[in-house]
Order: sequence, then C-alpha cells, then structure tokens
Amino acid sequence: MPAPQPKRKIECGSPSLAARLCGLRQKSRRSAAAVARAAGISRQHLWRIETGAVANPSPEILERLASVYGTSLSQLLERAPPPSGRSGTLLRLVAAAEAISEEEWRMLARLADRVSAAPARRQPEYCPASYRRRG
Repeated sequence: MPAPQPKRKIECGSPSLAARLCGLRQKSRRSAAAVARAAGISRQHLWRIETGAVANPSPEILERLASVYGTSLSQLLERAPPPSGRSGTLLRLVAAAEAISEEEWRMLARLADRVSAAPARRQPEYCPASYRRRG
C-alpha cells in the first residue's frame, strides 16, 4: 500500500483578497469543506476564490465568508486591492455601507429607484468585417 500523500497547502503570501481568505481559513484551522459548507458554497468554488481563479467573488458570498470567519465584509476587504469593474464598485459600496450616513442612504435609494425604473439599455451589436458573410 502506498504511503499517504501529505496535504497540499495553498500559499497565502500575497496581499490579495484570495490570500486573505486563504489565510483566514488556515488561521481558523478549518478545512475547505467545512468553510464551504458553512458559507453555503461548494468546496471547489471556495478553492477557486482562494487561489484567485475567481477575481471578483459576489458580495453575497464574501459576506457569508466574512460571517464564517467572524469578521465583517469591510474588515475583510480592508487591505485587499480594490477589485475592478462593476463587481468591484459594488463590493466597495457594500464594504463602505457601515460608514454611510442616513442622507447618503436616501441618495443611494433614489438612485437605485431611478436605475431600476429606467428601461434596459441595449448594447449595440458588434459585427467586425471579418465575421460578415462574404458573398
């Protein structure tokens, strides 16, 4: 019978969100399966987040992971580099929610109402010349 293989340890050296999540899990001495189960995600998805394969995890998943680790989303994102794109903007907004004043909440609520009431904008179709049928 072959000797059992040692468990592969994910390196958590970079200051990224992925490394912070990985470090929190290792510090808590919990298995990936236990953390994933507690957060309501698959072990594979947690692994992809911890290795950086998922660059911008959803705010809901990050909120659940923060809860599992006993921290807040704003503390979790505190030292992580800001994610890019719309997901990153949403994550920064959610992380800053604890510090938003009542006046700012009303302003955001009005903005959300206007955006959700506006008709959906269609993106123009893009058809480069190389895709057109030659006839």
